[in-house]
Amino acid sequence: MKNITPTVPINLPSNSGSNMYANYPHNYWCLPIVMSSDYEEVVLRYVLYIHISAITDGTHFSYEVLKKTTPKTAKLIASGITEYRDSRIPDFVHKDLVSGKCERVILDYAMEGFYDIDWKYITTILGIKHEQLIWISSVYNPVFLNSETNATVEFDNFWEKFLVDQVRDGQSANIYAGIKQQIKDIKDLKIRSHYGLSYNRRPHIHRVYLLAKMKRNKLLDQTAWSWRGAPDKSHTNTHFHSAVINGILTEEDRDSFVSIMQGPLRSFSDEDLNINKADSVNFDHISTTCFQIINETFVVNNSGDPFLSEKSYKPFVSGQPFVMWGQQNTVWALREQGYDTFDDWIDHHYDTIADPTERMAVLVTEIERLYAMTPLEWSQMLLEMLPSIEKNFDFLLTARERQYILDPSTINRDNVRLGIKRNSPPPI
Repeated sequence: MKNITPTVPINLPSNSGSNMYANYPHNYWCLPIVMSSDYEEVVLRYVLYIHISAITDGTHFSYEVLKKTTPKTAKLIASGITEYRDSRIPDFVHKDLVSGKCERVILDYAMEGFYDIDWKYITTILGIKHEQLIWISSVYNPVFLNSETNATVEFDNFWEKFLVDQVRDGQSANIYAGIKQQIKDIKDLKIRSHYGLSYNRRPHIHRVYLLAKMKRNKLLDQTAWSWRGAPDKSHTNTHFHSAVINGILTEEDRDSFVSIMQGPLRSFSDEDLNINKADSVNFDHISTTCFQIINETFVVNNSGDPFLSEKSYKPFVSGQPFVMWGQQNTVWALREQGYDTFDDWIDHHYDTIADPTERMAVLVTEIERLYAMTPLEWSQMLLEMLPSIEKNFDFLLTARERQYILDPSTINRDNVRLGIKRNSPPPI
């Protein structure tokens, strides 16, 4: 037998749904692969798969620790080597990495989308070479990350699949009933009491910037919004001064910024902001609003490769159009995946802008335009959008069919790719 070509891809172990924060029963999985051979034999090799999360591995893999500028103390590196090189990765795997029997080590960190990563630190505590590492991330089209390391960085649609699991599992009855009512309300030209729906549970400072701009422009009174509150109100002036220096805010925004930073927690009556809301789809909020104002986790990225959290996909399970306060090309990434981003009605030009200050300014202008429409105009526009809304909901449900998979025919020491080919962002 020569030039054996495998025909069955290997699925990555499932790690979403109700077990997303669980300590998994196995520290690792050995995924077998069949390699092509010029000899009269079948060559069996494998890749090692390890799942990590900020919950269980935060000591060594948190956002701050992974930054290139964060000093890596001898104590941190030593404890990391003990935990990962000497424990999580078995001795036989290290031997097989040398012999070639183990082709790669897959570190699945698809719950996060960090873009500032110290690759030398990671490979040191793993005890492997850069080219032996496959890093799974929720950064879509990670061209920049791949350009700065000999490791291979690939996107997995973890959060898209996570939302699908909510539809199919525990919340299925509520979500199907909610989307059915949402469609009926749209067909009935329901007049809604608010324009935008904006969730702000985590107190990221970029969320305050947008809320402050909206408050100053008298838009928050027409918005259904939540805000967990600033964890340290004593830094209000420092944050504002920094925002003014960087051109994000002006002196005219001071009062609105201070009122939000110094103000109390603001929540909907049926939610507890101390609890992670990643799995929450609340049609009581959706039914009173026209569109979502998504405040993603990050707004700065190095080269237009965006992190797609569950927040980016929430409008599709909610049956709503949206605007996005996120990283450059976040809307482009959703469009590239196959979603209708409502471009016939909403101008997402802001999404193409690299500078976050300018991006927010253009976004606020678009939000103002959308708020200038009458509630009746919005109800009529939602009816026009209905085919796109229904298409997006149905397309979301196919996320697991589009699961990114390991293709054993392309795993070798020179070329490692995960299953779905993507195009580059459009030129700016």
